[in-house]
Amino acid sequence: MPINVAIVEDRKETLEGLKSMVDSSDELFCCGTFENAQSFTDKFKHLQVDVVLMDIDMKPGISGIECVANLHESRPDVQFMMCTHLEDADNIYEALKVGANGYIVKNTTPDKMVAAIKEIHSGGSPMSSQIARKVTAAFKQDRQNMEQLNSLTQLEKDTVDLLSKGYPYKEIAEKHDVSIDTIRKRIRNIYIKLQVQNKTDAINKLYPRTKS
Repeated sequence: MPINVAIVEDRKETLEGLKSMVDSSDELFCCGTFENAQSFTDKFKHLQVDVVLMDIDMKPGISGIECVANLHESRPDVQFMMCTHLEDADNIYEALKVGANGYIVKNTTPDKMVAAIKEIHSGGSPMSSQIARKVTAAFKQDRQNMEQLNSLTQLEKDTVDLLSKGYPYKEIAEKHDVSIDTIRKRIRNIYIKLQVQNKTDAINKLYPRTKS
């Protein structure tokens, strides 16, 4: 049986190129093409699909990463491969965290693209060596950040939380029934533990923004 492949891509020329690539292989079958994440989402529940080639940066509407995040848990048997021009570590890492199974660039040769689809369908996680190195680096950075956050005491986390809500040092000191000097020392210690130099970076590290 051929592998059922759906393509979600907002650029018509790229979409047609990917469909042509799928159609040219006897081992693949294009079960649907979609120009945005919403149209794919509307059909996903009942779509007979094994592998999805998902563009990462679609406009307007939700991104490929958001689309995978919304759909992955409802059908974990479907394999999502991010197919994009982007190779930055942030997008790679976010895509994998929300459920993508592989990541490949759009200028990959047809033979290698077909091989990647077959690999992901059989349980592999295809990605280029350059992307693999970036993913490894991103995971290491994430682990380091987690170790830094775990080094904070609950009192230090509470202090950062109050800073994020706009409380000045004086009011934080009053809430914790300590002197302003004690708060200053505590915050300096927080900066050292998190390896940051200012309040904004400390807040962003404890409460990272969700990337799209």
